[in-house]
Amino acid sequence: MDVVIALVVEVGFAVIFGWSLITWIRRRDPISREVTLVFSALGSFFVLAIVKQVFGAIPEPITRFVVVLLLAQPVFTLRLVGLVRPLPRGALPVVYLAFAATAAPYLALGTATPQAVLLAAGVVFAVTEIVAALLLGATARARVGSARLRMALASVATLALAFTIVVASARSVSPAAADASAAISRVLAILATIAYLAAFLPPKPLRDLWQGMTAYRAIQDLLGSGESTAGPAEIWARFARIAREATSAGAVAVIATRDGSEVLLGSDRVGPDQAGAALRMAERIEPATLASGAEVDLAASSADVETQLASALGRFVRVMSLGSNQDDPRLYIWAPRRALFAVDDERLLSALGVQAAILADREAMKADQVQLSMQLGATVEALQRASQAKSDFLASMSHELRTPLNAILGFSELMRSEPQDASGQIAVPTEWIDHIQRGGQHLLALVNDVLDLAKIEAGRLELDPTQFDVVSAVSESVAGLRPLAERKSLAVEVDIDRDLSVVADRGRFRQVLYNLLSNAIKYTHPNGRITISGRREGDAIRLAVADTGIGIAGKDLDRVFDEFQQVGDREGHTDGTGLGLALTRRLLEAHGGRIQVESEPGRGSTFTISFPAVSSPATETEAPREKAIAERQPVGSGRRDVLIIEDDPGAARLLRAYLEPEGYGVRLAADGEVALGEARREPPAAILLDVLLPGIDGWDVLRRLKADPVLRDIPVVIVTVVDERDVGLALGAADYLVKPVSRTALLAALARYLAPSRASRRPMRILAVDDEPSALDVIDAVLRPAGFDLVRADGGREAIDKARSTEVDLVICDLVMPDLDGFDVVAALKADPATNRVPILIVTAHDLTEADKARLNGQVLGVVAKGAGASAGLRDWLATVLGGPNGGSAGSNGHAATTNGHLTPTPGHG
Repeated sequence: MDVVIALVVEVGFAVIFGWSLITWIRRRDPISREVTLVFSALGSFFVLAIVKQVFGAIPEPITRFVVVLLLAQPVFTLRLVGLVRPLPRGALPVVYLAFAATAAPYLALGTATPQAVLLAAGVVFAVTEIVAALLLGATARARVGSARLRMALASVATLALAFTIVVASARSVSPAAADASAAISRVLAILATIAYLAAFLPPKPLRDLWQGMTAYRAIQDLLGSGESTAGPAEIWARFARIAREATSAGAVAVIATRDGSEVLLGSDRVGPDQAGAALRMAERIEPATLASGAEVDLAASSADVETQLASALGRFVRVMSLGSNQDDPRLYIWAPRRALFAVDDERLLSALGVQAAILADREAMKADQVQLSMQLGATVEALQRASQAKSDFLASMSHELRTPLNAILGFSELMRSEPQDASGQIAVPTEWIDHIQRGGQHLLALVNDVLDLAKIEAGRLELDPTQFDVVSAVSESVAGLRPLAERKSLAVEVDIDRDLSVVADRGRFRQVLYNLLSNAIKYTHPNGRITISGRREGDAIRLAVADTGIGIAGKDLDRVFDEFQQVGDREGHTDGTGLGLALTRRLLEAHGGRIQVESEPGRGSTFTISFPAVSSPATETEAPREKAIAERQPVGSGRRDVLIIEDDPGAARLLRAYLEPEGYGVRLAADGEVALGEARREPPAAILLDVLLPGIDGWDVLRRLKADPVLRDIPVVIVTVVDERDVGLALGAADYLVKPVSRTALLAALARYLAPSRASRRPMRILAVDDEPSALDVIDAVLRPAGFDLVRADGGREAIDKARSTEVDLVICDLVMPDLDGFDVVAALKADPATNRVPILIVTAHDLTEADKARLNGQVLGVVAKGAGASAGLRDWLATVLGGPNGGSAGSNGHAATTNGHLTPTPGHG
């Protein structure tokens, strides 16, 4: 029986030794080396028994070496423990000395060694082994799972081996107890063998059982306490905590590669300062190291980042992949010591990592679903708001459209019912025509607002930025709207710093101010006040339009710039589409500006707009494209035949009606091919071209005209509903007019390219404006004998009314007048589309300051000083500008060709 037990023990230790030797050869790490040394002493007995069976007697030196190796086993065990946990200070040196003191005599004397020395050797063996066993047991308490059980079994095996030696030593001291000691020794030896085998070579079913129990508890911890709001970051943080506790590590991080960069998914005991260093270190880990799962000694690295991590998190780092793909997360474990039974840790944490990845993906999908649900809810709400806004807009547009349409259709029906005279003509009151024209202008304004907003939404808004004086631009807008303010007895005050200039689209600038001022007039009670102020603040020009109107509630301030919105009580809504402020905001943003509002119900509102400022003097400039058009010279041949290419009979008839009374010869072509043939047969002086034509369109017609050597120099004015001005001018069009086109605009466009026909012209009609009758008499004495038709106005308001109701070719205006000064008259005429092309000549005794000149620059032809030389100066200007009472260099509609340069007084005439 004793032989069988001895054989079992020897075989068991030999198997463990063989396994440890193979592991060390494969890994070559310190842990494997120390385990191999521990079991080399115990396995040597198996080797010794084999040698005895084969060779019989064994030489004495070999026996001595095997015994000494056995005495060194506790030393190797303590060294192994020192790799996985700190040892008491000075423990290893003391053990080395005790081992040398007891083993050296036996190595020298063999069986002749004194009994006391042998007994001392047994005591050193047992004490060292017990200390190592206790330290292993303490380390096991800090671990979890199968690693904890295996380390505890290793501790038990080490204790059993220690007591085996103690009992054997007692048998040599007390022979009477030899039999009992031998039995106890056999039991302890069997226990040590079984415990070592279970610790270092556990059977797979036993290992799976241990790991399953641990994994179950870990997964429960990973899931949390039924929390349903944990996101992916929380899942990975829990996993990192479980991994750190399972391995007794100093810190743990989960890192993945996303889009070529390292991303920290979760961590435990990794501070913000170490997170970046951990990511940089992750980029340095070699794929071979990652695949082997070997520990990396950061203290041996020369890289600063790894030295920093070794100091902050732990000297040794292990990396394990949590999946088979390259982009799968990786687990980084920092520990101050090496790990025993790290393979079990890797198996447990790899399985848990897969579960954590599944949970994290599930939580991410849930978060995406929640986010998508919220977005869908917000989209539905936005669609509902848009639908309501559309309904409100349609209801508002229905009213806005029906009101002018009612006037147009009603008065046109009345006109059709009027009796005809002998020539088939009818006479209708001018008032009816005015109603129809105002209704049409109202409809055009509505359509333009909607189209402008659509252009902005599509990113197709075209701006023609120019530098201009702010004061003059504001004065134009105020003058144009002053009659509306006067109907409600509103005081309009302007307080704007001089020498302010901006670079902006002047028409859009005027549109912004018009929207703000018209709103202020609309929502201010009679006898209220509107103030327009302007200042430069840093790099911006800020204009504020303040009123004493009904104000806006605080809850409505966020919606006031939304499309199709009219805020406040529905009972207080005025006529309108709700597009004005929305369009104003978009126009300002297109210029790089912004708009703000401050308001209090019952006390009024203040809208503040800002434009980028310029530091140069306030000199008006034209956009290069417009300047190029303005500088074209009329054709001097006197030919005035125009080819109209238009497929709509009504539109063609309207253009003919505009042109023929002015002396133009008109030919019509309904499609592009016919038009090209007609132009080649007899080239016209000018061509009016629509874009939307049957067959070949207007763009193709324009290309063919410009490619024909005979026809390429004929000016082509595009008249169409297609708003593609840049395309037309790029293809060679001389000018571009978007329907509906006014008679004045059409004639002015043709006047730039065709010389006027004097025979067809009525006498030039000049509007003279001055509050002094004697001054008007002087002008009358100069003009009437020369054949000019003079219209007199003794004040600014009367002048504006007459300019709008009577077609005039020139305005001669004083600056200083009591009711409305000349500056406001100029601004009002330039702000009105019906009069903005009428040239203006200033005749004044007022000395112009630089600020006055800045206000008038680009608005008037020039300045003539009153006094002794006024008559001569006036005659010179008229000869230069008009050429005579029947035309000269005037446009075909009777408007003088305007100049856009600076004010330069004529020498000798002020």
